[in-house]
Amino acid sequence: KRSDELVKRWWSARAAILDRVRSGACHGAPSAAGGDMDVAGLEQDTADDASEGESASESGEGEVVTFAPAPWCILLSILRRVRNILPKERAVAAEEIEELEVVNDALHWSLLSKEANLSPVKRQVALLSLRVLPVLSRRWFTDSRQVHHGVAALVRQRVGDYIGPEIIREELAEVDAASESDLFDRSLARADAELAGEGTEASASAMPDYDCGTIAVTTNLKSRSVTALYEKEDCAVEIQIKVPPAFPLEKVEVQCTKQVGIKKERWRRMVLQITTMLSMQDGTLLDAITFWKFNMDKDFQGMEPCPICYAVVHATDQSLPKLRCGTCKNSFHAKCLVKWFRTSHKNDCPLCKQPF
Repeated sequence: KRSDELVKRWWSARAAILDRVRSGACHGAPSAAGGDMDVAGLEQDTADDASEGESASESGEGEVVTFAPAPWCILLSILRRVRNILPKERAVAAEEIEELEVVNDALHWSLLSKEANLSPVKRQVALLSLRVLPVLSRRWFTDSRQVHHGVAALVRQRVGDYIGPEIIREELAEVDAASESDLFDRSLARADAELAGEGTEASASAMPDYDCGTIAVTTNLKSRSVTALYEKEDCAVEIQIKVPPAFPLEKVEVQCTKQVGIKKERWRRMVLQITTMLSMQDGTLLDAITFWKFNMDKDFQGMEPCPICYAVVHATDQSLPKLRCGTCKNSFHAKCLVKWFRTSHKNDCPLCKQPF
């Protein structure tokens, strides 16, 4: 609890840390939050290397990029903890960082270096950036203005050699730990209680009649894959997530390897849910599997998915589709509908095209 409060205090000071990142100032950046938390994750013998960020660093594209790695690593380590403590801050943080384009600077400084082998501190900067903010990192990689065709292969190779294997190892270990501790069922019960307005772990644990399916999850580090089998009554669905070497710059491949008692349209929607979570949002493999199981259980309870995101439970705020069109009677998530109105510049129903 003391550590969580410390994280919240650091998170409230994120604007000052971002200023240090942007200005290239390393000196004076907090180092270890009073010793209670490993915020930077940097080895002691590479701490001195972080001072590189004070001086200009020439990238592989001939541009000069000034970057302060120490405060950036601190900020990302805090954000990684905030995801669990203050999950609703997740989107806010991504928006703030995207607006300042700090991820572009961090990846440019670390992955487009002229060094033949990336230094430990540059590997750490790239690792945390890709691990904590995969969507913004992927956006940087696919933007030809940031990474032109001539260096894209170099970036892919460096991530595949130095960064991807470590991220994949960490993510598969998280999935294994969750499976061994029955975290999938407990997370689902807690979330269901919050949707019902209870909002406490104690109330979630007091749900003896909670009706949900079972899930068995296995991982394979050698093949970089996760297999999840969901079973309920006479129905069974098995999916396999294959992770590419340059993950998360490259997207995962999701396959439905077994379906019994499930219509083709239904399992296609399930595959899309996982793909969306891992490609369009800063979700981990653990997040994707938990989210998938949550939606499977809600689906079996007879709840119709949102026609925009194809999920029953919204991935970011865990809300249900409650906004109903008066004409076609389909229900949508509030966030999905607001985004639809904003991007289409119309207030029409996405399906029947009548005024909502």
